[in-house]
Amino acid sequence: MEYGDVDVAVVWGPMAGYFAAQSSTPLAVEAVQPWRDGRELPMAFYISMGVRRGDNALLQRLDDSLERNHAAISAILADYHVPILPDPFAPR
Repeated sequence: MEYGDVDVAVVWGPMAGYFAAQSSTPLAVEAVQPWRDGRELPMAFYISMGVRRGDNALLQRLDDSLERNHAAISAILADYHVPILPDPFAPR
């Protein structure tokens, strides 16, 4: 190892996946274990959206759009090498 070499870095998953894929040096991207640190701060989490309470029309439009565009969204995430957490609602 030479001065300035890095053995490990902690980086937000979407950025880590993208830049690891762009690197001329092979880099491994691994999920953080455990998912929470000693103070119970999340180290891995799902991204979500929210709407104003009672704005059911907007909620439905967003849900419909996400469902309709699921394949395209998944393809974009894969193209950018964004690591995906397991779906907690998927049947086992």
